[in-house]
Amino acid sequence: MVARWQQQPHNHTPVLSRHKRCSCQDDGSGQHRRYRLNSPIDRPATVDISGHHADNADVYAPALTFLTPLAAVIGATIAVPVLLLFYFLKLRRRPVRVSSTMLWEQAVQDLQVNAPFRMLRLSWLLFLQLLLLALLLLAAGRPAIESGNPPASRYLILIDRSASMQARDGDPGEGNEPVTRLEEARRRAAELIDRVAGDAEVQVLTFAATTRTVQSFTRTRSLLLRSLESIEPTDQPADLEGALRVLEAFVADTGEEERPEPPRIVLISDGNIRSGPAGVTAALGAAEFTWLRVGAPPESPRDNLGIVAFNARRDYEDPALVRVFARITGTQVEAVDVPVTLSLDGVVTARHVLRAVPVETGGLEVARTFDLDGVTTGTLAIRIDREDLLAADNVAALRLRPPAGPRILLVRPDDAPTVVDPVLLAAIETLEGVRVEEAAESRFELMTGTELSLFDLLVFDRVRPERLPRLPTISFGATLPIPGLGVEPYPESDASGRPTTFAYWQRSHPVMRYVGLSPVVVFRPLRIVLPVDENEGSTLCVTPLATGPTDPLIVLLERDGVRRIVIGFEFEATSWWRDPSFPVFLAQAVSYLTLAGDDSAGRAWTTMTPISVSPQPGVSSLSLSGPMEQTWGVSADGAGRVTLGVLPRVGVYEVTGAIPDDRLLCVNMLDEVESRVNSVESLEVAGREATAGTAGSAAPREIWHWFVAAALGLLVLEWCVFALRMRV
Repeated sequence: MVARWQQQPHNHTPVLSRHKRCSCQDDGSGQHRRYRLNSPIDRPATVDISGHHADNADVYAPALTFLTPLAAVIGATIAVPVLLLFYFLKLRRRPVRVSSTMLWEQAVQDLQVNAPFRMLRLSWLLFLQLLLLALLLLAAGRPAIESGNPPASRYLILIDRSASMQARDGDPGEGNEPVTRLEEARRRAAELIDRVAGDAEVQVLTFAATTRTVQSFTRTRSLLLRSLESIEPTDQPADLEGALRVLEAFVADTGEEERPEPPRIVLISDGNIRSGPAGVTAALGAAEFTWLRVGAPPESPRDNLGIVAFNARRDYEDPALVRVFARITGTQVEAVDVPVTLSLDGVVTARHVLRAVPVETGGLEVARTFDLDGVTTGTLAIRIDREDLLAADNVAALRLRPPAGPRILLVRPDDAPTVVDPVLLAAIETLEGVRVEEAAESRFELMTGTELSLFDLLVFDRVRPERLPRLPTISFGATLPIPGLGVEPYPESDASGRPTTFAYWQRSHPVMRYVGLSPVVVFRPLRIVLPVDENEGSTLCVTPLATGPTDPLIVLLERDGVRRIVIGFEFEATSWWRDPSFPVFLAQAVSYLTLAGDDSAGRAWTTMTPISVSPQPGVSSLSLSGPMEQTWGVSADGAGRVTLGVLPRVGVYEVTGAIPDDRLLCVNMLDEVESRVNSVESLEVAGREATAGTAGSAAPREIWHWFVAAALGLLVLEWCVFALRMRV
């Protein structure tokens, strides 16, 4: 027979009621010891244990135990007397007159026991029925083979409730459909509690991104089982390192002579855990660590696709265009089609079928960019329309943020305004969300850099500034202090200075899109002298946006990410201010210059990110509704933001009482490791390799079905014996 070896402290006395002791003797090789099990019949058995040496070691053999012995005892006290009672009682017969008893000798013998009770007589039927009943009663007691480890006085049950534990490939137990890994973990923990509760103290903890105690040390089985029912799943990654750090306080060596025995740590997890090259390095001291794996074994095929990246950015060349990026990974080994659906505020906007192909790192992957034009705000969601192991990673959402209204400073000459000056100011003020201020040229020159930093755009109307802040600008009828750039009148002899119209403009450019310049007349065009880039540290990009018959009239300059538009005529010296195309041009120019190109246009959180919101003035509480529901109080003054903490479940939440920008919250998983739903054979924990499914597992292996099968065999034999006795 094979037994499990375990080093025990010298002052530890093993429990002899369930395990056999053995003596050991060195075989002189330095690598192996031979152990002799002291059984009642003193039959020797040999166990080879490599790589371990101890002067005082105990070998514990697997033993038979009963998980519910009380049920067998109660059944025996009822069923055995009833069976024997049938053999004590005699049958009541109806008297019948016959002509002779010669043919009724057997019946005459039976009449001799026609008393209420009779003595038991040896009967093979009685023996078989008692044996059959004994097997059924033993099966009711749930016989099981204990693990080779000795029982402990304290247990720490650590249950994984991370996102991958929601994968539906768990052992269904007595059912037909696979359950989630977390449900299987609860069942395995309940089996362990049924076995050790009452004899040992048990504490139940759960972990995902954080560790939580759901039941402190107790021997009460009902409390422990209720604590298992309260465990809720999360969509967070698993932090086993952090969980074991929490347990270090229970296993630390305090140096006291009479310290309690270290508890046995039982991890119930699928093993899909992040760890460094050295594995999990938490110090467990002398505590014994056992891992019970749940879910399908590693060699089983896994069918899961998950969204691991989802964000939105504004196009650098056209900030009004939002580009949405999504990346999907899979666990399969062959390419599959991935049907996805895009929706905005719950309304389906597009459906696509993507092709996920194998990658070198293993699994499948597909990435796709979707363009959204003309959409400024709303809740954008993407969903994989396909059932797989894990549902939490099949959807992701973000809240599209509207472009922030820019703050514009309009700089004009110090002299008296012209007739069309109010038109330019009114055109700027009609732009949505824009805040505009006016400043004379002399005041602008006195403004500090701090004051100018409050603005997003500078508009110069016939003003050439002495200094040029690092801000986007629009200049009407004047040059800017850029070396080589000039905006000057044409000589009187030059015909180009006469009234003209636009001959060409870039209709595809974001500034000139939807702008029709054909009817516009420029009465006094100015000559734009384009600069020559001589700066070696940066590159000046010059783009003519609109030209007259010979020279450009509107030019875009860009250097180091700062854009500037130079217009080669004064605003009042044109008919453009009366044409409908001017407000379109102005709105697109302001958006192009002020919107942050390549900047995030959507807002979302993950299940690991803390969230804070701003309450509306006067509210006393905030209410969260969605996959989770919760309420927070707000201070009387209502100042500051309210921290909601981390929301561990994926979904779109609504916060009642928050400002409009914080009313809707999008929480996504976006975790490639959890979407892999891996299941491994072993874990490296505290320098020790923990292997799933070893003899050291804490849950015993039930064998009651063996007893039921034997009882069915005896039932067939008993029927045969009865048939032989009844044969005439």
